[in-house]
Amino acid sequence: MKVSLDRFGSIRSFCLSLFAITILMGGVANAAPQCSDGLDNDNDGGVDALYAPDPASAAPRSWHKDPFGLVGFVNSKAAEYGFRPIGDGSALNFDATTAQFVCRLAGYSGVASMDCVSVYDGGRCGWYSPSDNRLDNWDPSINNFRTRNARDAGNRWLTTLTCINKIPKCSDGKDNDGDGKTDFPADPGCANAWDEDERPHDVNCTGPNDNSEFSQCNDGIDNDGDGAVDGQDFSCSSAFDDDETNPKSQCQDGIDNDGDGVVDLADPGCSNKQDNSENSATTQCQDGIDNDGDGAADYPNDFSCSSRTDNDETNPKSQCQDGVDNDGDGVIDLADPGCSGTQDNSESSATTQCQDGADNDGDGLIDSSDPGCSNPQDNNESDGTSQCQDGADNDGDGLVDFGNDPGCDSPGDNSESDQLSKLIPFVECVDKIADSSYVAHYSYLNDTGATVNLPVGALNGFTPAPADRSQPTVFLGGLFADTFTVPFDGTPLTWQLGTNTAVASSSTPLCPEEAQQPNCKDSDITALLIALDSGARQQQKLVQQAAKQLIKLNASERSYAARTKKQSMAVYKQAWSTTWTLPRLVTTCENNTQCVSTSNVPTLSEYRRHSDELRVLAEEIAKRIGAIKTKKAKKQAAAIKKKAQSLSDANERNAELVPKASDQC
Repeated sequence: MKVSLDRFGSIRSFCLSLFAITILMGGVANAAPQCSDGLDNDNDGGVDALYAPDPASAAPRSWHKDPFGLVGFVNSKAAEYGFRPIGDGSALNFDATTAQFVCRLAGYSGVASMDCVSVYDGGRCGWYSPSDNRLDNWDPSINNFRTRNARDAGNRWLTTLTCINKIPKCSDGKDNDGDGKTDFPADPGCANAWDEDERPHDVNCTGPNDNSEFSQCNDGIDNDGDGAVDGQDFSCSSAFDDDETNPKSQCQDGIDNDGDGVVDLADPGCSNKQDNSENSATTQCQDGIDNDGDGAADYPNDFSCSSRTDNDETNPKSQCQDGVDNDGDGVIDLADPGCSGTQDNSESSATTQCQDGADNDGDGLIDSSDPGCSNPQDNNESDGTSQCQDGADNDGDGLVDFGNDPGCDSPGDNSESDQLSKLIPFVECVDKIADSSYVAHYSYLNDTGATVNLPVGALNGFTPAPADRSQPTVFLGGLFADTFTVPFDGTPLTWQLGTNTAVASSSTPLCPEEAQQPNCKDSDITALLIALDSGARQQQKLVQQAAKQLIKLNASERSYAARTKKQSMAVYKQAWSTTWTLPRLVTTCENNTQCVSTSNVPTLSEYRRHSDELRVLAEEIAKRIGAIKTKKAKKQAAAIKKKAQSLSDANERNAELVPKASDQC
């Protein structure tokens, strides 16, 4: 797999995040100030004050006379970054390229010093018996470690290494904040090349030691002493308003706004300081009481109130509480979908699903034509369904519903049986190997216009037995020539596909000699490609589900969750595109110098990278969930992380099954 050192970010940013999580869990007595805790505490899109130390001022990372400690560190990064681990009985070769690579793994750009003297047996610089031991060096040309016999490599191992110049996030070549821009000056969140956070900084932070990112209208404090805090204060226009004092409501502005001779809280029209109307509360339509019990009080909230001086909240009644079927659709008042509430004066602004002329359940059927509609007053089109979306094998062909059963043209199709005849098998020709020894070449045409999954069985099998002779089970749309071959003895061999058959025998026309490819094998890996695509899709769905759980547990994470869900869909689309650039039919040939080989390794490496990106997105959400101090959150975080790793491992196993190259002869 190709390894990109651009993926190696700053350790400091990770440590800050880990420190913040530890604080939330109660593990640190003195929490970091909000303006240096790595969090968007006020959810305004800005994070902390600018922190941009000189990379050279960061503490170095060192290993001292410890060849096997260096090997252990490198191997701890192998799975994360996709290179081959160093095997037992091997050490790192003493060379500048390998040392530089180890420092990049640790998040540093420079090598301060290196040595080969170890703590073993008097400080030797290599193996006692180099002829049977190995040294590994980093080879940029293959983006991996290369192993050589220690004697041939010079028998000098890397034992001491000091790395300097920490790599800041605004110089590490990564889009750390997922905004599509990378590093200084391209990313507007980077103040300079030493900035440790690509996200924009919070304008409310005066410095790293400032303990509040919040504005006056989002800090939980009654800044103007009027008895209301933040969003409850009339003076706050939004959570980002930094003035709780102005403008003042009528009931605290010192003015007799309604001219009744009393001011502010002395006015009976004022319920509290945040009340912005001094109008006297005398009639039913301004007394603050729901006099008719219809869920609304006073003018203009109650439909029955024509003005504040109106003294009858009960009449006239709105259409949605008058007990009359005003729009004649068979349903009355709040039972009518046209009614949004008791104060709504129009029953006709909406109607039931079964008379609105819309395909509400997306099955291609509308109103009375939809099996989900029992009558025009039925307000649910989705509680009945057609054969092609009911989850049942209605035609007994082993296939269910639209997308699987070729008899279904759409979800609204109410018949599963009529298109198996559009799968047509062919015998191209046969190779005669010897008397009573032949090889039949089979092809197929899928004229349904869609991919059909048809397992081996009565509708996809051979006679005589065995029924399974390595024929396809996934049939793509179109004509596919010479799809697979079957050895037989010359007696009739019949392939049943859908409602059609193709028969090969000793009398079938022989294949042209020049068309035969000796020592070659064709492998249909379509099912494997489907598994790779499905694996990436499951990873994307895990990110979506984890994001929803995060929002349920912490509503302030809504912006981050939405951004991560969008990013996961973009990565999945890239994984889908990469998967289907691989050939569905792979040919491998042995001992044939006329063949041209095309490598699949770069495409597989690209797929693995997208799979790894989806795993990381899920783990990042799990980390945020785990930071919430509840047992439920920690349990959910652990489950998400475990599932993310399991899906990633499954994708890796499937990728390993894809042939590394395809031959063309």
